[in-house]
Formats: sequence, structure tokens, C-alpha cells
Amino acid sequence: MNRMMAIGGILTLVLGLAMLVLPGGRIPLLDANRTILAESERDGYCGGLTYLETRGGGNANSAAKCRAKSSLPDQIDLNSVQPAFCRALRSSMSMTQTQCMDIMEGRQYWPTKDGSIADSWNRRFPYPGGMMAKQGVDNSRTGDRDTTERGDIQR
Repeated sequence: MNRMMAIGGILTLVLGLAMLVLPGGRIPLLDANRTILAESERDGYCGGLTYLETRGGGNANSAAKCRAKSSLPDQIDLNSVQPAFCRALRSSMSMTQTQCMDIMEGRQYWPTKDGSIADSWNRRFPYPGGMMAKQGVDNSRTGDRDTTERGDIQR
């Protein structure tokens, strides 16, 4: 009996140590409904093509086949997801990249990995657009402001 308890204790220690040392899996980006979101240019572009193909319904198998065939980068880059999605939409829809991006950002839409659009956010799963590095934003201490010089201020 003591021998079995000792073996059990040793196994517990070894398994516990292995769980601490081995890296865990990466948790994907999710929306409030726990739908997996697109995180790379490849995900965004294939999500856009699947969105067109399924008329917004999404299809995980179709999107996975597209990702397998695509040569676009698969590194996580939130800044490239929406532009890639809009590029795919432009192939069949008569809209400009700017119009598409304005709709996506204005309504807080985000492409999903299976080719639909997510629009449900909460505090635990916020809109990913807030995590993106915006181009041309002034992140200085005083933020965006008019470019008047100190001597030009009217009193």
C-alpha cells in the first residue's frame, strides 16, 4: 500500500512539473459569442472569399480549404485582417477599399475564421480594432490638437 502511494505521489509530481514546464496552447481571439476571429492576412482574405461564397453565412470547411491553398502570410497581424477581408470583397462587389474599411470600422465588424462577420463584443471580449496600431495617430502626452503655435493663440 505504501509503495502504491509513493508511486502515485511521484507520478503526480512528475505530471505537475511537466504541466508547468511545457508550453500551453495559444488562446485564439474570440467575440462575445466565442466565435474564433480572423487574426492574420490569410484568415482575413479567405474569410472574405468565403463570406462572398456563402452570402455571409460562413463555412468552416470552405475557409479552411482556402487557407490551405493561400500563400498569404499567416502570422498574427491584426492590422492586416480587415484590409485583406475588404480586398476579397472588392473582387465581386462594387465598393472601394475605403468604403469597405469605413463600414467595417464604423459598425465594429470583424471577420471570423470561418468566413462570416462578428459584431458582438463585451468587456471580456472587446472589439479587436481597438488593439490595432492606427496610422497617423498622435500618441504624445497632449494627443491630437490643432497645429497652432504658442504665439498664435487668440486671447
